[in-house]
Amino acid sequence: IKKRLLSYRCFNDPHTAQNIFHLMFIILEEYGMTSKFFSISFDNASAKTCSIDELIRMFQPSICGKFFHIRCTCHIFNLCVQDDLKSLELYIKPIRSAIHYLWTHPQVKKQWGKFCKLNGMRVKRFARDVPTRWNSTYKLLLSTFEYKDLLCGIFGQVV
Repeated sequence: IKKRLLSYRCFNDPHTAQNIFHLMFIILEEYGMTSKFFSISFDNASAKTCSIDELIRMFQPSICGKFFHIRCTCHIFNLCVQDDLKSLELYIKPIRSAIHYLWTHPQVKKQWGKFCKLNGMRVKRFARDVPTRWNSTYKLLLSTFEYKDLLCGIFGQVV
């Protein structure tokens, strides 16, 4: 048993189950793999799950396809973390908003640099919070922690 990444393809079509199935079929056929694969790893998006069902019907994999669709562990983990973070949204949202505002307004960014220097701190560019990366919120909070007093000072509010 071997695992392989067969190809990268530009996929500009709508991400429907039929289109995903069609592209996967073309790739598997191109590499002569239509009868030589055991499982596929995907996230749980409904269109992808439906495309897997079509592949199972077409290729009838071994063990009745029981292990054919292997869910992406990282995607599932991210969904769990994002769901748990919703309970902390009241505390996290002001920090996210402040950092976003800081880096999207050039005048505020300039003021931030001056404010840091006035208070004896180096200017810091904080980590970005990206919803599809489970650890990005942690990195954002960690990167802002030692600057919490300065952030409160420049925004004039308690974070």
